[in-house]
Amino acid sequence: MASVVNLPNEIVCSIFSLAIRNWRIFPEIFKTGNDFEDCVALIDLSRVCRRWGEISLTDPTLWSSLNMLLYNPSKETLRQAAHFANICFARSKNLPLACAIQILHLDDLRFGHPLMLALVAHEDRWSRIAIDITRPHFPKLDSPGVYSPNPMEDSSGMFGVRLKTAGNENLKEFHFNIGSWFVYWMRDPLPSLETLKVAAYTSSSPNGAEYTLAAWLPLAPNLVELEITTDHSRFKFNTVRGETEIRGRATSFNNPFILLPKLHTLFVAPQLLSILTCPALEKYVTRSIPGANLHSSRFRSFVERSAPPLHTLEIKDGSSWRNIYFNIVTIRKYLIPSITNLIVNDPEAGFFTLLSKASAEGTTASVDVLPALKHLEICDCNDKYLYWLLALIAFRWDLAASNRSHKSVTLRRCFESIPEALFNPGGASIELADAEERWRTLARCVNEGLILSR
Repeated sequence: MASVVNLPNEIVCSIFSLAIRNWRIFPEIFKTGNDFEDCVALIDLSRVCRRWGEISLTDPTLWSSLNMLLYNPSKETLRQAAHFANICFARSKNLPLACAIQILHLDDLRFGHPLMLALVAHEDRWSRIAIDITRPHFPKLDSPGVYSPNPMEDSSGMFGVRLKTAGNENLKEFHFNIGSWFVYWMRDPLPSLETLKVAAYTSSSPNGAEYTLAAWLPLAPNLVELEITTDHSRFKFNTVRGETEIRGRATSFNNPFILLPKLHTLFVAPQLLSILTCPALEKYVTRSIPGANLHSSRFRSFVERSAPPLHTLEIKDGSSWRNIYFNIVTIRKYLIPSITNLIVNDPEAGFFTLLSKASAEGTTASVDVLPALKHLEICDCNDKYLYWLLALIAFRWDLAASNRSHKSVTLRRCFESIPEALFNPGGASIELADAEERWRTLARCVNEGLILSR
C-alpha cells in the first residue's frame, strides 16, 4: 500500500474533493454552513504542507463550486462568508462558477450586501447561480426592520447590486428570489442561458415583472425554462433604475411580442402572456386561475398566437376554483383540448365538479372538459375531498372505451387512508370482495389498468 506522500496528485485532489463533499452536482456542491466547515477544511488541507498547498492551488475545480446555507446569520457571519467566498473565487481562477446561496431568517438585507458584491465581482464567470434570501416571519424586537431606501437615499448605488455581464456566454441557470435588489445593465447576449427563475414585484413599475422581463428576455433567445413569480421574501428593496435602455425595452412590449422559440416550460401570471410568443411550449404553470375574463382571453390569445404543443397545465393553488359556479366560463378557457397532463395543488370542490362534467351526449359517450386527459396529479388535497376524488376517477375511467384517454393518477402528500395495495398491485388482480366497500370502485379501475401512484 502506497504512503500518502507517494500518492499521485490526481488521487490527492480526489481525496480533497471527498473531504469537502464536492460532488459537482448542482446544488449539492461545495457546502458551507454557518460554521464554514467545508471551506475551512479545504483551506486547512492546503496548509498541511507545501505539496498539498500546491496541489490544491493548481486544481481550480476544487474551488469553482459553492453551496452556502446560512441560517439566522449575524452581520459578522455574513462578513466571514464574503471573505471565504472571495478566497474560493480567487483560487478557482478562470473556471465557470456554480454557486447556490441560501440565507434564511435574515433580519437586515444590508448585511448580505458584501456577499452579493463578492459574487457579482466574478459575474463574467457565472455558470449556474441560485440565490434565496428570506426574512423571519416574526422579526426580532430589536431588528432594524424592513429596509426600504427611497431613490434619493440610494442614488449612489450604495446597496444596489448591478449586473453588467451576468455570465455572458457562460451563464446557463439563474435563480433569484429578490429580483428588485439587482439593477440589470446587461447588454450582451446570453446565448447559453436556459433556465431563468426570478421573483419580482408584479406591478407595472420598473421594479416589477415587466422590468425583469425587459432586462433578460431580449438577451436570452435560447431559454428553455422561464419562471417570473411574485417576490415573497418579506424584503422591500428599491434602487434607482436610470437605465433608459431597459426602460425602453419595457415600453416596447406592446409591439412586437418577445419570441422565445425554444421555451418548453413557462411559469408566469396570465397577465404577462400578452407580451410573449412561445411556439415550442409544452408546459404552462400558473399560481392560480384568476377569475377576470381579461386574463383568460390573454391566455387563449397567447395559445392561438404561439400554436404550441402545450400538453401540461399545472395550477399551484387550486383554491382559485372555489367560486367556479361564478366564473366557470372563464376557467374553462384555460382547459384547452390539447392538455393531457393536469397537476393541481390544494384543489377545491369546484375542481372535481368541473372535471366530472359530462358532455351533452351523456356520461358514457364523452366529456367536453379536457377530453384528452391522460394523467392527473393531485397534491396536498384535503381529506374531506376523498370521495369527490374517487367519483372523479371512476367518472373519467368509465367512459366508453373509444373515448377513454385517462391512464394514471398520482397523489402526492394526500389521502394516506387509501390502501397501499391499490398503489402496488404487483400485476395481480385485487379481490374486490376482500376490499372495503368504499375502495371497490377504485380497486376495479386499478384491476382494469388504471395506474395509481404516490
